[in-house]
Amino acid sequence: MVTMVIVDGRSMQHTLESGDKIIVTKMGYQPKDGDVIVVGKSEEGYSKPIVKRVIATEGQTLEIDFENQQVIVDGKVLDEPYISSETIEGTAEIPEVIPEGYVFVMGDNRYISMDSRYKDIGLVNVDDIVGKAVFVVFPFDRFGFIE
Repeated sequence: MVTMVIVDGRSMQHTLESGDKIIVTKMGYQPKDGDVIVVGKSEEGYSKPIVKRVIATEGQTLEIDFENQQVIVDGKVLDEPYISSETIEGTAEIPEVIPEGYVFVMGDNRYISMDSRYKDIGLVNVDDIVGKAVFVVFPFDRFGFIE
């Protein structure tokens, strides 16, 4: 099953731009590191779908070195060519190990993204994931698969 979502905001620039229409797959989706996902609701209560990138999944260790601008998952520094700005510290405590049933997400435009670094979003319950964003269908000059 698939659905279409319109990206609202600049937190995923330049991977996705505000107003992009994207196709989201739902069928049997299990989150993986690096996937761009759509989250429909949250225990924290945000009301509209948000689009973010999965950084770590349940059971993985996570460290963010803000001074050196590095994200470290399971002891390995992530290669993140999609990032469009510096990563700043948020208001939430970042767990050393992601708990069962949750993922840690961040936007590609880290300077402005409200994501798992902030208490308003926090860790994302996997039950709240709508699906994986796979394809931009509009505007036509951005038509193609999402990486």
